[in-house]
Amino acid sequence: MLFKVRYLLLFTVNLWLFFLSFTSSAGVNAETYSLNQEEILISQLHRSVDRGLLNEIQENGLASIAGAVAAAMVGVSWEGVGNIISDGIYSGNPLYLDFTVRALLKGTTMGAMAVISRAYLKTPFDLLSRPLTWVGYKHQQVSDRVYHKETSAELSEKYAEFFNPVAERLTRQVELVFDIPAYYWTISLMDMGAPNAFATSGYNIGIYHSIFPLAKSQAGMACILGHEMGHVLAEHIGQRISDLIFMNVIAVSSIPFINAIFQNHETQADEIGAYLTALAGYDPSECSKVWERMTTFAGDRREMGNVFMSSHPTNATREKALNELGEQLQEYYSNRQEKLGLGLEFIL
Repeated sequence: MLFKVRYLLLFTVNLWLFFLSFTSSAGVNAETYSLNQEEILISQLHRSVDRGLLNEIQENGLASIAGAVAAAMVGVSWEGVGNIISDGIYSGNPLYLDFTVRALLKGTTMGAMAVISRAYLKTPFDLLSRPLTWVGYKHQQVSDRVYHKETSAELSEKYAEFFNPVAERLTRQVELVFDIPAYYWTISLMDMGAPNAFATSGYNIGIYHSIFPLAKSQAGMACILGHEMGHVLAEHIGQRISDLIFMNVIAVSSIPFINAIFQNHETQADEIGAYLTALAGYDPSECSKVWERMTTFAGDRREMGNVFMSSHPTNATREKALNELGEQLQEYYSNRQEKLGLGLEFIL
């Protein structure tokens, strides 16, 4: 009898705790729900930036091994090219062919090393690249000042009024999420020709004035700036240097496969940019529309040729991926308290 009473009491207590927890969870307000959604989004952003080995194998493993094997078996022999230059055109063969098991094993090993290096050695390579990329960045700044007319004070003020709030919001979000101080970033607006933007290791970013009309809104600019910040956060420069070493780009035959990896880097940076756009309070669905405007402005390459010839995906591919991601991010964006929408529109 005592045994039955004990279990009856336990059942009653557990039932009461169940209803208590249900009542508490039913009373969760929109602010708590939004906070939970933000935590999920930040977690997804971290995973997008810090890809592990398994993810690296899934995304780039096949291209890495195929590219390294191709470089080991077929390519340009720089020793042969040197002989031709020094001794004459008939003195040597600049190409080499090696379809042996040894070449296959060598290529497979180097491809595997490229994947491991991309996952675990990207930070050392990124640090090594900083002096060189800093020189390149300074060269771009000097070239802009020397070869282009100085922007008028009135126009510079318009660019700053449109751009600075976006930069402040995104660098602030990166500081909160990754503990990277906002003042680390150097972002230069440049008067170059074709619409473009670029990033180097060491938190340096260049944005061309000509891309402002294609950004169209501050949300669009957040997508562009967030993309370039994504390259820096994911340490793509360091990864690319390791690829040059392990995949033997000098052989030339590995270049199409390296391009496939670079295209994945661009997709990854697009993804990071969309996350940062949403966290900064701008509408992330605008990111896909930026690439729609890019296509209208400059057209788009054919998909088949682009696979082998370009380090960037086609505009259509990027637009589709960002459209899908933008739809996924709407649940978070619609529930956040501060929504900036598209922000200011850029008007010259």
